[in-house]
Amino acid sequence: MPPSVKYVDLRCSDKDLLLRELFWSVGYLQHGASLGLLKTGTHIDRAELLALKRDIEALNAEYKAIWRKRNKESNIALSVLRQEALYRKYCAILDVSY
Repeated sequence: MPPSVKYVDLRCSDKDLLLRELFWSVGYLQHGASLGLLKTGTHIDRAELLALKRDIEALNAEYKAIWRKRNKESNIALSVLRQEALYRKYCAILDVSY
């Protein structure tokens, strides 16, 4: 749990997974905000793009892990299309393989 979270009182059997989902959501929102800020500038340098690529890669992995706890494996490919498309765009811009 991130150090900024001091206390959460969830009284349900899946509280750990709920917190994991919440933190993933916050991470995804932060990623979107970072991307939005970069898009407002005139130039995005390679280091910033690499950081975004690594970030979305980690977020995608966490999403898949969470998905597998809640849903059928057979539906995961459709669910991750947008996240993986963003990862592939970063790779294309950086001219790296994925």
